[in-house]
Amino acid sequence: MCSQPPRDRDDSYLMDLYDQLLPLIPKDCPELGLTGGEPTLLGGRFFHLLESIKRELPETDVHCLTNGRSFAWKNMTNILFEFSFKKRKIG
Repeated sequence: MCSQPPRDRDDSYLMDLYDQLLPLIPKDCPELGLTGGEPTLLGGRFFHLLESIKRELPETDVHCLTNGRSFAWKNMTNILFEFSFKKRKIG
């Protein structure tokens, strides 16, 4: 999701790459994991990615590995739980 170790460079181009790669993942993919540095720090781009996954892989379980700090922001929690994935796991 982001540069590790953290670097002072723009890696937002990766989101365009994810948009290109998601349609190539088999539709019967059982689960997809989101990790990296801290995926929720992508803010709106994180939610864009979730929308893309939901559109391209509606039957896929989504696992997000996070330290949870972003969930102290009420809007982050509210927006995340508006997504209606069959299964989602936040760890």
